[in-house]
Amino acid sequence: MANYLLEKSNESIKASQKLLSKQSSFPNASIHCSYYACYQLLNYIVAEKYKLDKKKLDEELDEIQKESSKHLESHVLFISFCNKKFTKSCKSGEKCEEAVANTIKEKIDKLRMHRNKADYYDTVLIDLDKASNIYIMANSLISQLKTIFNITS
Repeated sequence: MANYLLEKSNESIKASQKLLSKQSSFPNASIHCSYYACYQLLNYIVAEKYKLDKKKLDEELDEIQKESSKHLESHVLFISFCNKKFTKSCKSGEKCEEAVANTIKEKIDKLRMHRNKADYYDTVLIDLDKASNIYIMANSLISQLKTIFNITS
């Protein structure tokens, strides 16, 4: 069903790494790909693990938005949704701890912040070392998510 999201995630993290090559580095584009690799994987997990189609997901996201005192940007809303689902899964005895769910949220939030800087800030040129560290962070998060959710590809 949502295998294309997993394929896109795998492709995005590979692209991120290639964009960091010494010969022709594109650190801002690499950061963009690093973030989206994680975001696409989260979408895959939600579709596959929680069996939520677009309509049901939109309903759940609307509920979270209603609970918030301010308007949440779509990615922030989705990340909050994932954290809520992961925390609930952990409390129901699945293979993780609530602290792990919160760590995942912290990592994806950091990646989102870096992606926003790389994509939208007109004065920020990110150097290759920083982009490489962000790639490592994203790759680590992907490995963690694949382990927790038993994703083999």
